[in-house]
Amino acid sequence: MRGPSWDQLQELADCHYDPSIEHIPLRMHSEDDLAALVREHGATILISEIDKVAGPVLDEPLIVVASTRGDPTNVDVEAATAKGIPVLRAPGRNADGSPRSRSR
Repeated sequence: MRGPSWDQLQELADCHYDPSIEHIPLRMHSEDDLAALVREHGATILISEIDKVAGPVLDEPLIVVASTRGDPTNVDVEAATAKGIPVLRAPGRNADGSPRSRSR
């Protein structure tokens, strides 16, 4: 979540950035802590890379959850779907787009 894409996102919405990777040691929110953050910021869109999006998080008024992973293993997709919350993912997020990487 850096660079031009982050800049564009901030132009579209009021954003709160809390990168786990910049904490030493690496920090992951519990489901309760993440739900509290969503509530505190009045978030309706949640983008997560490693924090578990399940249980109380999905009780918040989210309109979409995005996982910055190719396979959203950090999101309880079944529970989100049951609540009508779409789950987006980022297939190929680590691909560099070079011809060599596409031929493998």
